[in-house]
Amino acid sequence: MSTQKREPSSDEKSETTLGRRDALKGLATAATATTMGAALSAAPAAAQTTSPPATNPYGAPPGSGVSMPPYYRPTPSIKNRNNFFAQTEELGADEMRITFMGSNPFPPRLNQAGTCIMVELGNGSRLFFDFGSGCMRNIVGMQVPIPEVNDIFLSHLHIDHYADLPYLYGFGPSAMRWKPLRVIGPSGRTPEFGTAAMIKSMQQMGRWHTQAFMSLPVGDGYEVDVTEFDYKDDHGICYNKNGVTVRHWRRSHTMDGASAYRLDWNGLSFVWTRCSVASCRRKSSSRSLRTPSPTSKSKPSAIWRSSRRYSPHRIKSADGSENGRLTSRSIRQRLWDNLQRRNERASQPNGGSGRSGTR
Repeated sequence: MSTQKREPSSDEKSETTLGRRDALKGLATAATATTMGAALSAAPAAAQTTSPPATNPYGAPPGSGVSMPPYYRPTPSIKNRNNFFAQTEELGADEMRITFMGSNPFPPRLNQAGTCIMVELGNGSRLFFDFGSGCMRNIVGMQVPIPEVNDIFLSHLHIDHYADLPYLYGFGPSAMRWKPLRVIGPSGRTPEFGTAAMIKSMQQMGRWHTQAFMSLPVGDGYEVDVTEFDYKDDHGICYNKNGVTVRHWRRSHTMDGASAYRLDWNGLSFVWTRCSVASCRRKSSSRSLRTPSPTSKSKPSAIWRSSRRYSPHRIKSADGSENGRLTSRSIRQRLWDNLQRRNERASQPNGGSGRSGTR
């Protein structure tokens, strides 16, 4: 007697499948209800034992780019004056902290970034003066959130003073800087030599990059708020927010437009005059410096500074004539001439004093 195995009909298969699905749904619903009930019953006890929500010790909102969590702070045993750890030094409400993020012009060096100074104030303001090559590396190393890298003051438009600005402009929005970048800088003798023209060219240069990043949420991150002040308006105010006032005045540095800055806040001051010598025809914050007139009487070989060209090291002799730029060759020649005159005086009777007889 043979037995044949009967295959279930399509209706039976459907009923079986639905039954299993319903069973699984029921188990999931029961498990969820059990979990929620346990969580609700434990909520009052948890509310009594847990501490208040943790706050970001670096002062930035959550997700703003801080990469060092609180538990990475150094232990007291290694905290001393010989070591510095980013974001561990508390800044008082009435204090100002000045940090050199770089100080090198050109050529670049492995251990020294381009010129950039970060000024932090106790009221929460953070301002940057110049933005040279490599400074972004140090800013990130100092655990400064990218969205807070803003308010950048340019002293002049030599590339070593703003080389990292396109870098910040291009990648800031992808690091959640969704507000416009704020840049303050001087005008030029003509509009094409001013800060606004440079920013416009930078945006044009980066169009391929910015268009590619439009696939991400960028907000207004690729907008730039440019404050271009008249470089001839000595001691004009170019920034006045949160009790912080920044003034500017002209400097001598090859071309028109180079400027110095003075920041005043809470009775404290910071002055940035950038990489060149002072133009002595400009009035500084503390005293007036004036260039001697070429026809005025002055001591022989007096060093004087000229604002007509970038050549501060010029020599004026006793008759008022200029002997040109100081070079290593001219210095050696002067030393040789002085030595020759000294030898001639020594070879004369009575040591070249021109006196006769003895005393």
